[in-house]
Amino acid sequence: MGIYVYLAVETFAWLYLGTVTAKVPGFKAGAGFAFQADKEDSFIAAMMMLGWRYDVKLGIVYIGGYIEGGVGGEYHFASANKGNFELDLYLKGGIKGGIWFFGKRDIINFYLGAAGTLSRTASSDKWKLAASCEVGYSVSLFVASIHGSVHASFDTSF
Repeated sequence: MGIYVYLAVETFAWLYLGTVTAKVPGFKAGAGFAFQADKEDSFIAAMMMLGWRYDVKLGIVYIGGYIEGGVGGEYHFASANKGNFELDLYLKGGIKGGIWFFGKRDIINFYLGAAGTLSRTASSDKWKLAASCEVGYSVSLFVASIHGSVHASFDTSF
């Protein structure tokens, strides 16, 4: 058993930004930066994220959990979009457990995902706040499976 570091470039669709991520056992961290200056659109953008995962196995029973969060934003400083600002936040996590019985079988799974955006356009004096959250679960037994989720969202201007 050794400690390894894994580096990768990932693209997060919510910011369209290439992010350098590093992984060591149990942890994941990433950061990205973008700068563009031209006639069409000029902006500066940055993001960072951090995640943690932990798994435990006791005999044939296992349980694992993870949590990840991130923040990113961009500001347009020239062209038609001058003064536009956006800040994005997300948090997701979950717990699952099961048994090793003729292979790995997930029995219970619970997850949460939440995201929000605060934005302002230069053409408006108002800020816009939008957020959403989803909570889900599943229980898979040998004879039946139960699953469901609840989603809530809102947006407002102030």
